[in-house]
Amino acid sequence: EAKNGEQGAKPEESKDVEMKETEGVAAKMDTGEGEPKESEESKMETDAKEKKVEEEEEEENVDYLKELEAELEQAENDVFEIEDITDIGTGELLFCNFGFEDWALLSLRFELHLLAHAFLHDCGDPERSGIYPDHILFYYNKYYKKGLQPKNYGVETVEELAGLVNDTVVICPPKVLESTLAPEQEGNDIFVKLTEEARRERLRRLDAGDESARLKFATGSAVKASSKAPIVIPSKAGGPVITGKAEPAMPQALLQQQQRQQAARQQMQMPGAMPGAMPGAMQGGMPGGMPGGMPGGMP
Repeated sequence: EAKNGEQGAKPEESKDVEMKETEGVAAKMDTGEGEPKESEESKMETDAKEKKVEEEEEEENVDYLKELEAELEQAENDVFEIEDITDIGTGELLFCNFGFEDWALLSLRFELHLLAHAFLHDCGDPERSGIYPDHILFYYNKYYKKGLQPKNYGVETVEELAGLVNDTVVICPPKVLESTLAPEQEGNDIFVKLTEEARRERLRRLDAGDESARLKFATGSAVKASSKAPIVIPSKAGGPVITGKAEPAMPQALLQQQQRQQAARQQMQMPGAMPGAMPGAMQGGMPGGMPGGMPGGMP
């Protein structure tokens, strides 16, 4: 009986061991310790997909309306209230969006402003309030030693050219060029601000469908063909004008020098001339200057 009892107890113990082993395997399966490597990789892929979906949802939830309002608020800032044109408050330059046309108009503003005030200063005649439009090209060439061609700016006449920068110069009665700015400025920032304000206004008009605001500057071969801009030479009588081609600065200077040398030789050959006397062409002022006014009279 004792032997029979021992034999009956052994199968029960083996069953208990098998049950314990089965429970251990099940516990490992529940905790993931017994999963293969493939299941770990698939879990990582699932986590990556979930993370990507969350990021896409965050992008969709971005308030683009607020961003647009911030951009519009920045664009609507009064350029004339900006103290430093190299930093508008966000670290950006006021002129960071300038194109070729904007830089060309900026230069035109500055040059016509100086031309209008320089003419009044050099003229010294209170009856002359400015330069007539027909004479602007002549005096532009006279002061800057280069030609001014309205067609390069996409216009036909000088009046239309002045209209491109009417925030700086205007053609006003009695139809003369006048500057809207004071002769002396604290700095040249005002010309950058005027150009930026004009650029914004042009973009607003284009966005509204106004194609007349689009600039049509000549480029490439058109500019090369018109490199020698015609100038207008006022006549002595101040009536009709003669159109011609702008001469380069160096040949003109050489011609004036030759004329002065010839006048000096003639002066030396005259009887009773004092040695070293100044030629008559140089008396009373600099060569080509204005002893009593512009040579040939001002228009």
